[in-house]
Amino acid sequence: MVCYVFTLGFHADHAIRRLSRARDVESVVVVTARPVVRAVQNAFMEIVAFCDRAGLPRPVLLDVPLEDPAGAVYAILRAVDGAKHVVVDVSGGMRIVTFLTVVAAMIASRRSYVEVFASGEREDAPEVRVPMLVLHALLFGGLGGEKRAILELLDRFGEMSVSDIAKAIDRSERTVRAHLADLRRYELVEGGSKVRISGWGRLLMALSRG
Repeated sequence: MVCYVFTLGFHADHAIRRLSRARDVESVVVVTARPVVRAVQNAFMEIVAFCDRAGLPRPVLLDVPLEDPAGAVYAILRAVDGAKHVVVDVSGGMRIVTFLTVVAAMIASRRSYVEVFASGEREDAPEVRVPMLVLHALLFGGLGGEKRAILELLDRFGEMSVSDIAKAIDRSERTVRAHLADLRRYELVEGGSKVRISGWGRLLMALSRG
């Protein structure tokens, strides 16, 4: 089950587009600035009407106090507390609300699997997705020496099999598979029988080299 969080301004199109593709919706939280102006209230009612038609949970409007950023972040965290999977779409609304929601998403990723999406207003605009879990690896490290050695190998040689990696780091294939499972969870590697480093993995390697 997934908790969906949207930042909201005068337009609800981004929220409705994502909810129209959503599955296993547990709750819908819509974040905006306090006080809520009429245009934002109207956009929120569009989301409510769509959820009612689609049989989705009724959205909750969360108006956060911009003069109290810590309180705003805490309110967002309370709204998603207990959710195992959180999808955050920050494609709409005020930039300061977007910023505070992303901060809350980073904190929430300590306990939940959190993805943050952003796109332009047009339906054909490109979309960016950032898994919050990967930021923990990028910002705080936390990868053991053998996992880092695997990333270095893949960064240097490209695709490799489990057996090739095991030989290169002198560990069993079982150990390598366990490390790869963790690296996939952080979205630092990808692929099937042949494993390759992801774009996020290359970024981590570039940062580690200074």
